[in-house]
Amino acid sequence: MKINTLFTSILMLILLSLTLTGCGFKDIDKRNFVLAVGIDPGEKEEYVKVNLKLAIPNAEKTKEVRDFTVITEEAKTIAEAVRIIKSRVDKEIDFGQLKTIILSEELLERDLQSVLDWFIRRRDIQQISYVALSKTDTINILQLSPKGEKIPSNNILLTFSTTGTKSSYVTTVQLYQLRRALVEKGTDPILPIIEIVQEKFRVNKLKIINGEKENMLDLTPEETKLFNSIFNEYKMGTIVIEGKLYFIVALDKMKTSYKLVTNTEKPYIKYDIIMKGFIEESETELKSESLPKYEKVTSKNMEKRVQNLFEKLQEAGVDPFGFGLRYRATHRGSKEEKMEKWNAIYPDIEFRVNVKAEITGTGIIE
Repeated sequence: MKINTLFTSILMLILLSLTLTGCGFKDIDKRNFVLAVGIDPGEKEEYVKVNLKLAIPNAEKTKEVRDFTVITEEAKTIAEAVRIIKSRVDKEIDFGQLKTIILSEELLERDLQSVLDWFIRRRDIQQISYVALSKTDTINILQLSPKGEKIPSNNILLTFSTTGTKSSYVTTVQLYQLRRALVEKGTDPILPIIEIVQEKFRVNKLKIINGEKENMLDLTPEETKLFNSIFNEYKMGTIVIEGKLYFIVALDKMKTSYKLVTNTEKPYIKYDIIMKGFIEESETELKSESLPKYEKVTSKNMEKRVQNLFEKLQEAGVDPFGFGLRYRATHRGSKEEKMEKWNAIYPDIEFRVNVKAEITGTGIIE
């Protein structure tokens, strides 16, 4: 009796499994995998141009899979453009492998949150996808296939994910981080700028976007490197010390903290930086017994640079560090009242930067 029941159960499971084949599941060979998306403003007003970079599967395992195609469509919304693109391909479009979203700088003149709305709502698009900004049409970025790239768009992915190169010039912004900065009051969004130089990608600049779109600021490569060092506490960067002494400090440690003081006649932000490293290069001979002197020079040099960066951000009216967010979290009142007070305080607030540098060696054997 028990044996008959067991056989009946197994038979029922087999019959049920056969019914699952028609649930909308598509085989891999019936899918077009989207590796990157570029969004440009359309030729018509209020329209968007959507560029999808699709991978072309290759059956030969020994051959590098570098084949891809870029399909472009213009519509009033991203969703509509994607549906039109679906009518132009023979396979289901799959966004599960989408890792890079590139936005045209011209889109910043619009409501960026509404542009990102489609990406946020799609359940098959990962919220950890990387977002970058292009000063030219995004299709130029998508169509580039640098030598040595084995998988389409892999160069961009390796750059932003730091699984390949690691550089203090590269700023990483993921989709969820960008949306959070756009929605949250008291902090401003940032976006890395991606460019094409000699058939290669270059990412060494940063754009800071004011939440109200009143002001925007482009940082130079050196300012971007400094920003990443203190904002992300990047530990593998370098600091160039210029003046009577010229040497380069390779960082092993970077720790930052700050205190927002507003209950005084002159509000200020006390920003503390602890850094540790060794001298990687120098134009003159350096002595190990003079390390305290080099540490003092490094501290003063860094204090001046960070002070200048903060004042530049303040003058431009942008707050990527989220000082306003800290103010909202530590003061009473409604959201509107606190933001009004902070907007009145920030243009005149004083920055007091204190850097403690520790240099472990001159990088040579004496």
